[in-house]
Order: sequence, then structure tokens, then C-alpha cells
Amino acid sequence: AYKSGIKIGYITARSRWSGSRIIEGLPADAVAYCSGAMVYCEDALVFEASIPGEKGVKLLDRFIKRYPGRRYFTIFEPYSHISGGELWKDGSPCEEPYDEVRGKNGYQRIVFLDTSEFEICSMADINIDCIKSRYGGLVVTPPNVNKGHAVDIIASHFGLDKSEIVAFGDDTSDFPMLRASGTGVAMGNAVYEVKSVADYI
Repeated sequence: AYKSGIKIGYITARSRWSGSRIIEGLPADAVAYCSGAMVYCEDALVFEASIPGEKGVKLLDRFIKRYPGRRYFTIFEPYSHISGGELWKDGSPCEEPYDEVRGKNGYQRIVFLDTSEFEICSMADINIDCIKSRYGGLVVTPPNVNKGHAVDIIASHFGLDKSEIVAFGDDTSDFPMLRASGTGVAMGNAVYEVKSVADYI
């Protein structure tokens, strides 16, 4: 298919480092990381969005104060951090002090575990999008950043019509991607929300 001129793209919730390891060696015309917060077409960054660093730090501090012991995970490229764990940079443990780098580059993605959308929205003083993961996390991204928006960016870059796009997905974050595509395919293990908008399962 790739040799016949079909464009191939990958849209993942993973960070740039983690996602690039998964698709390494595979043909790719476009890749979107952090559910579309960073979109690359033909190896060039064509779109980037983040929650402003100081706003993300404030939201995290409120969360920690209100819900001590609850876990969270953050991606602020090239860093990532799990509550109570090490700071990572480009996939390796990092010696830099966490308090000095957190929020430095803005947050592409914050995942709050065992937390409802209402709880987060009641603490946020910024415009954010939230989506519940099948794995129990509430994924917070910059406004209007989702996999469907990534499809639109990639389609625009290559001059593709929606009818020419086929997307595959299984988790709730894939719902907008299937909606933005001409043909949506839900994997057999997909959540109900994804199967409900799929053309094929």
C-alpha cells in the first residue's frame, strides 16, 4: 500500500520519545504524539500546543493539595514525570531537579488517575479538554487538542479529503479520530464509545 502512494500516519497518546520507539522502522508520512499536541508531517513539526507551564503547575499543585496520595503523570517535552517517581528526559532518568524543570516547556498531556472530570474542572482556571481513558485515567490536554484534530491537520497538509481517510482505534481517545475520518475501524477489543461510531469492527 505504501509503495502505491497511500499516505500512512500514526496518531498516539504517547510522548514523542515513547511513540517514536514503537513506530521505528515503519513507513510513516505523518506522526502525532500526545493525542495530537505535537504533529509531524514528512518529518517536520507542523503543529504544537501545550497547557501553559505556570497554569499546569498551578493545576497540579491544587490537585496534590486537595487529593494527597492520588497519582498523576505528566508529559512536558522532552520531560515526563510520574507522581512519586523519577523525572525522565527523552526516555532516560534525568538528574535535573524536578522543581526547576516542571512546567518549563508547557504540558502536552497530564493524566490524573482515579479522578473525575468534575474534580479537575473545578480546580482548573484555564481552558482544557478532558477525556476518560479505558485504563482509569483522566487525560487532560490543551483545548481542542485531540486525535480528530490531528487527523484534520494531517489531511490538510497532504490535501486529503475526509472520504480518503481510514482510521483504526480502540480507546476513548480514538473516538474523535474515527469521527474525523471517512472510514472508522474499531478493534475487536475497543470500548463501546469507539465501536458506536465505527463503520467496521
